[in-house]
Amino acid sequence: MTDLSPELDRFTRALEFLVGNPVGVVAFWSATDAEAPVHYDEIDVIVIQLLGTKKWFISDAEPMLANTWKSLGEAEPPLGQHSIYDVGPGDLLYVPRGTPHTVRSTGESLHLAIGFLPVTTREAITAAIDYLSDLDRTLRMNLGKQADSYTRNMDARTILDQIRSGVAKLHQHCQSDIFIRDMLAHRHSRMLHDLPPLPRPEMGTAPITVSSKVRHHPLAMARLNVTAENLDFRQPGDQIVIHRSVEQQMRFIKDTPEFRVADIPGDVGDDIRVALTSRLVSSGFLEIVQ
Repeated sequence: MTDLSPELDRFTRALEFLVGNPVGVVAFWSATDAEAPVHYDEIDVIVIQLLGTKKWFISDAEPMLANTWKSLGEAEPPLGQHSIYDVGPGDLLYVPRGTPHTVRSTGESLHLAIGFLPVTTREAITAAIDYLSDLDRTLRMNLGKQADSYTRNMDARTILDQIRSGVAKLHQHCQSDIFIRDMLAHRHSRMLHDLPPLPRPEMGTAPITVSSKVRHHPLAMARLNVTAENLDFRQPGDQIVIHRSVEQQMRFIKDTPEFRVADIPGDVGDDIRVALTSRLVSSGFLEIVQ
């Protein structure tokens, strides 16, 4: 849906920046008197009514904050005590995840559902074990002494010891504020890389010079990670690895919404300024101000 509306695209990107996770949009068309079964969503939903009218029946109970999967044997949730909301064109409704509700169209209607899931404690802990497994080879080893040990249950003691050892290592590393900070940065970088790529410039774009003026693309977000050898620049759908010697210049580009190429600071030649700018224009992060 975001491909159909630049305004909606910018709005969802702003939500992604705030919540730290991807945002999706779907459209629901309903005929008059169409009615949904009582259910809840596993993500938070912002409803924007575009055409027609609908009547929402939403549980008054505290949201369950449901996980992103259905539990085994889960039945239709009870609506219980609830409130009724009549919505028309231009109305906005927020439904937290895990809130039982149902909807009935009181006329032919169309609404947008903008779905998102803020970073949860569970997701942060999962990201911590993912990050630690990059640093600790033992966490990437097979569970048990054989590849099929888990299913054949041939080596239960080894499996139990491996799991307990891994949890103990995670607990130990999480005592460090630096580990948690780096882990969250790593998670956010992966999230950016998994987003759809930014639009690339059309062929035949005028060459970049030190006099060129550029700005961030309206959908641009980025994180600059410094490793022992390189700079890892992450933007939606892309990863750019650059030598550490241009860290000052890359931070300026990432943090400055609009600038001339000649404004890029530091003791580097203009050829470096032009090369860095050209690379980020070609990736879609920057666009030329005509």
